[in-house]
Amino acid sequence: MRIVFLILFALLQQPAPAQLPQYHARVFDAQNGLSANTITDIFKDKEDFLWIVYNYSYLVERFDGRTVEKFRFTEPVVHYLNDADNNTWVIGPSSVHKLQPGASRFQSINLGKIRPVRIFQPPGKPVVLLAQAGFYEWSTSQSRFLPVKKPFFTPSLRSGATFFDTCASTIFYPGTQVYAYDYKANSIDSLPFVNLYSIYAFTTKLAILVKYDGSAYWADFANKQLRPLEAARYFPGEKIVHFRISGVVPLSAERFLVLSTTGLLKYDLKNDRFSRLGVYAEGTPFEYEQMLSRLTIDKQGVAWAHAETVIAALSPISKTLGLIRNKELDPGKKWNNAVAAFAEDKKNGLWMATGFGFTRLNYLTGKMEVFHPVDNATDRLSHESIRGILFDGKHVILAPTDKGIWLYDPETKKYRRPVYESAAVKKWSEHDFYDMIYTLKNGDHVFPGRDAFYRLNGQNYRMNIVPLPDSNVNCNVVFQDSRNTIWLGATTSLYCLNEKLEVRFKTTLQDKSAFCMWELGPGKILMGTSKGLVTLLQEKESARIEPRETVIGDIPILGIYKDKNNHFWFSTTDGLYMSDTELNVFRKFDYADNIQSPLFSGNSFFTTKTGLTFLGGRHGVNYFYAENFTLADDPLQVKVQSVYTPDGDTLVTGRFSNSSYTYNKGRLAFNVVTPYFLNAEKIQFRYKLGGIYDNWINNGNNHIIGFSALPAGDYTLRVAASTNGKIWYEAAMPILFTVRPPFWKTGWFILGCVIAALVVLFAVQKRRERILREKERENVQKQKLIAENLQFKLESNQAQLTILENERKAATAKLQSMRLQMNPHFLFNALNGIQQMIMTGNEENATRYLSKFSKLLRMVLTHSDWEVVSLKEEIEMLKLYIELEALRFEDSFIYSISWAEGIDPEDNKVPTLLIQPFVENAIWHGLLHKEGMRELNIHFRTDNNDFLQCIIEDNGIGREAAKQYAKRASQNQHTGKGVSAAVERLKIFNEQNQDHSQLEIQDLLIEQDLAAGTRVVITLPNLG
Repeated sequence: MRIVFLILFALLQQPAPAQLPQYHARVFDAQNGLSANTITDIFKDKEDFLWIVYNYSYLVERFDGRTVEKFRFTEPVVHYLNDADNNTWVIGPSSVHKLQPGASRFQSINLGKIRPVRIFQPPGKPVVLLAQAGFYEWSTSQSRFLPVKKPFFTPSLRSGATFFDTCASTIFYPGTQVYAYDYKANSIDSLPFVNLYSIYAFTTKLAILVKYDGSAYWADFANKQLRPLEAARYFPGEKIVHFRISGVVPLSAERFLVLSTTGLLKYDLKNDRFSRLGVYAEGTPFEYEQMLSRLTIDKQGVAWAHAETVIAALSPISKTLGLIRNKELDPGKKWNNAVAAFAEDKKNGLWMATGFGFTRLNYLTGKMEVFHPVDNATDRLSHESIRGILFDGKHVILAPTDKGIWLYDPETKKYRRPVYESAAVKKWSEHDFYDMIYTLKNGDHVFPGRDAFYRLNGQNYRMNIVPLPDSNVNCNVVFQDSRNTIWLGATTSLYCLNEKLEVRFKTTLQDKSAFCMWELGPGKILMGTSKGLVTLLQEKESARIEPRETVIGDIPILGIYKDKNNHFWFSTTDGLYMSDTELNVFRKFDYADNIQSPLFSGNSFFTTKTGLTFLGGRHGVNYFYAENFTLADDPLQVKVQSVYTPDGDTLVTGRFSNSSYTYNKGRLAFNVVTPYFLNAEKIQFRYKLGGIYDNWINNGNNHIIGFSALPAGDYTLRVAASTNGKIWYEAAMPILFTVRPPFWKTGWFILGCVIAALVVLFAVQKRRERILREKERENVQKQKLIAENLQFKLESNQAQLTILENERKAATAKLQSMRLQMNPHFLFNALNGIQQMIMTGNEENATRYLSKFSKLLRMVLTHSDWEVVSLKEEIEMLKLYIELEALRFEDSFIYSISWAEGIDPEDNKVPTLLIQPFVENAIWHGLLHKEGMRELNIHFRTDNNDFLQCIIEDNGIGREAAKQYAKRASQNQHTGKGVSAAVERLKIFNEQNQDHSQLEIQDLLIEQDLAAGTRVVITLPNLG
């Protein structure tokens, strides 16, 4: 008995000759934006960026799965390091460069006469530079490399040497011998070796040394031994000329992942055993597997390696979806990629129903047997497509889409038909279309068909038709719940049957077809239909269908599976989905996750006794360990890498938080990066801009967050990314920046403009007053001389005319003086409004006010010497004035200016700025103190004598109330002197021109003599 046990134990220790692929590759090359040069090394930094080093190249690239960033140097790159602080180091034959986290460019390190060879970092120690002259440690405080104090020895190396590897604090490199130097313990071991090509460390005392001719040796520094790495020892019976290693990384203390010329291997140190793992890409053997080198594993457990121009991300089956497709060219061995269903036997055999016969896959050895149909055969399968397959312990039961059910005996290799209950059953069943096979709890098997519903007795294989109340129902799916209720889903109906397959009731599905089911609880079933998910709720003798709103939408759900972690899996016509129990959070798998195609087969989920789940589709078979998957991908590392500004497409990168940009850079674009090497189209971005957007704004798949017209101010930008729209990962540091306003929107500029305008206005006013006084003196002197000369020459009547003429000229001068007196009164009131806006910080309105004020100022200065202007010009000045007052009082009143039909504003003339004081009075004394709606209306018409009338009407507080406000007003408030000046102008105008201008002021009243406003009517002769 003991001998038998030892023999079995020895057999179990032997490697399996073949198996399902254990690693699956995602390939990156020039199509992803990488350079087409020969790759010499790759590594990942702490932020998950992938760095690529090229053969004798002055270029290093950083890749995030979507975009490539290039860094160029003045000499070729020979080595690299990503240290514990995420600094990236690059060395050349005579230079060292350092890129700090968040920086945009490498910093050159001053080496003096040091000639670098390699760079590394022992655990818990500073970065160490191995140079021709010895070891140097990086001093953070001095920002330079310093010689190591009291080194155990001084190496003698040539620049650019490629023989180098490290393990923990031990560095392996060649000199006169091959050395293993423990930098931390300051101890050294050595072995004699010549013609060294490369070194691959397994432990601090064990490495593989490879010569130029391809031969390899185990270097056991602990025991001072060298022994050949012989292929015959590890792969007996295989003709392997060279067993060459090209990459090693530890999986644990005693297990290693190894790249070799025979493919990807796993090495068991304890048992000194290599076993093949196999690498597939897109479901077939990876063509570059035997050419891969420079192995590294990231924190997600993905192994990265490269061939000449190709980078491969090797994901273990424990962390990814496996995929197998037909790879045989021999027609006799070729199997069909359209897989519809699975069954498992007792010998690790997985039976698959395909679009061209059926197959048996030994999922431990990888061996595939193919069973093709034979046309027109009567003793075996003769139809191509099979939708259902089942193994009952004796027979493989096949349900083709035509020509009837077959029972296949794997032991005898023979086929047989079921025992038909009647000739009618035989006739119907051998021409029906089957979607699946389902085994009931009593051991019987049922077949939902296109034309009928069939039962196969599990003991005697007797087949009969289950009676249904309808004919030609086209059944799709069968499911038996925990209460032994059997549900039969058809194209338009759902049947509820008891254990005896007797129909209890029928429920109409309306526009949905039932495809798959899974029990949520007693009387509650989740059902996949042709239009999404629904919940089936059983009542006493009826059922209710309730739609389920999910992110999947109304696409057809073909299969449902629930794993041991209570996560749901859905196969659809749009790919594979995973969700939580409540169907709130979903994860979608696509081509980058290795799915066979977007379209899966119905009800094809199958889990073997080893826990491996298989799923078929139109273009291959997926297999995976469902319990190893989480709803979210590995956490995303999100950051803003750069910001684009509009001045010459400047690219600002690195540490640009707390930046300040001028107003024309209100157009900014932030480049958000998150390393992700699956399907980059799955990544969604969102942002929140403090100061403008209080809520998150979705940016879709666009990683550029742009702002076209940011106003001046301080901002805080927060960004986040997600792969499913539910679980978001936010950048660790928000971006703080300031947009400065343009100089013409600053307070000092507006204040300067106001002061300049006041100075100019004061100078103009003083000049006009001086000119007026000079003219008055000249007139008085002239009239005095004329009067003295005419006193003796003219007769009494002529003397009288001279006196009248003098009086007329004096009246004209007085009228002009009063008009000039009115102009500064209005202008200073306007400037007072600007002053108030600036003092209250309303700079934007002050700017608008200043623009309108300047226009009005030009018109006033232009017309100030004119006695009359056109009605059109007077209306324009009135509109500008009212708009200024409306802006000044924050649009607290509405106004209108109109004229009667037949009045031509260009032909009618009116005294300059005569109407404005009354409008001003209506605003300041009528409307300003009124609560509620405030209105001002100005209307021009003609009376019966063809005189022009201007009616100014407001709905203000009335004259009496205005007087009371005036008594209480302080000396700095509006006094209304412009109206008295205008009244005096009208009086002088009538005396001078013997006209009949009139002014009438009326109080508007409502019931009980309450004031409702004021109406001013100014009647003027036609001066045109």
